[in-house]
Amino acid sequence: MPVHAHIFVGRAESLAAGASLPADVILGTVIAHEIGHLLLGTNSHSSKGIMRGQWEGSDLREAGEGKLGFTSEQARRLRAGLMDRARAEKKASANK
Repeated sequence: MPVHAHIFVGRAESLAAGASLPADVILGTVIAHEIGHLLLGTNSHSSKGIMRGQWEGSDLREAGEGKLGFTSEQARRLRAGLMDRARAEKKASANK
């Protein structure tokens, strides 16, 4: 699993300006995408949704409407991974 994410604010601002969207919308979407990589793995791009490797105009419109998200399978994997981490942390703290 990756342990670092890089977010370039200038790129997000340029993308937002080109799509006529507020920079905070695109920046938040980029942050969610990168968190997706941290939780789903490096090679977790998909053909649709927030984890697309390259967003198109329709993706940016969805982001602006708050509708660009993880696929149902990605959401399931995210929940399962978070539950696994929570159980592991609980077990580790109980063993101290």
